[in-house]
Formats: sequence, structure tokens, C-alpha cells
Amino acid sequence: MTVARLGNVAGVVLPTAEAAPEAVQAGRDLLEALFVEVQVADAPGNGNAPLACLAAALARIEAERVVIVASSFALAPRLLLGLTAFPEDDLVVPAADAFTWGIARREAALAAASRCLAAGKGELSDLLGELSVSSLEGGDLSALAPARS
Repeated sequence: MTVARLGNVAGVVLPTAEAAPEAVQAGRDLLEALFVEVQVADAPGNGNAPLACLAAALARIEAERVVIVASSFALAPRLLLGLTAFPEDDLVVPAADAFTWGIARREAALAAASRCLAAGKGELSDLLGELSVSSLEGGDLSALAPARS
């Protein structure tokens, strides 16, 4: 089955500080199979806060909505595509997750990231208080995620 890549949604891979290059490449490969526009953010460290790395990647993107995934977190393509149709809030994240993935409205997320960084906040979780957020619950996720064996 061939899946057409979406041009109106972009993907961002957020390398974790300890991410192996293979994990970053796997995240990039997954997103490039689904979306026309994909960015890999700089890895945090050496004075770069995770939120600053995300903001820099968002600034390089033109699409309105952005799927953001941590390089250490694997998502099924069906889940990612399903998320692109989710609510109109600025950010959609799973309720029981520590921001390892989500889908965001680029302009709102970039503006919120800039406000947080100006206030000296640099963690990805700082975005949650700055954006309108929808949380996906277990039933929402199970409808999109592949069955686990």
C-alpha cells in the first residue's frame, strides 16, 4: 500500500540528549515517509535547552501543523496520520505522557516557546501552560495505535 505524503503537516524529530544517531535517523525516516516537510532539531546540551531546540526547528517550518516526536519514542504511522485530523487546539498530547510526542499549531507553539524562553523557561513541559491543550485518553489512543502482542 502506498501512502501519499502530507504537505500541510510537517514533522519535527527532537533528539534526546542521549539519543543514538540511529534513533534520530529512524524518527526522521518515519516522518519523511508521511510528511513532505521534516526537520531534525538540534540535540539539547551545551547550553541549548530542549525548548530552544524545538523553537529553532519550528522557525524553519512553513506548515500550519507540526507532528513533534522525541527520537527515543516510536510511533506507528497510523497513529501519526490519525493525529493530523485531531482537535483544533494549539497542542494535542497524550494524557499520561511526559511530552514525548504531540501535534502542534506551528505559529502558536513557536510564539509560546519564544515567550517561555524569554522568561528563562527551557523545558518542553513549559509549553503546556502557554497553549490550549487537548489530551488524548486511552480510548482515543487505542483507536489509532496498532495492537500490541
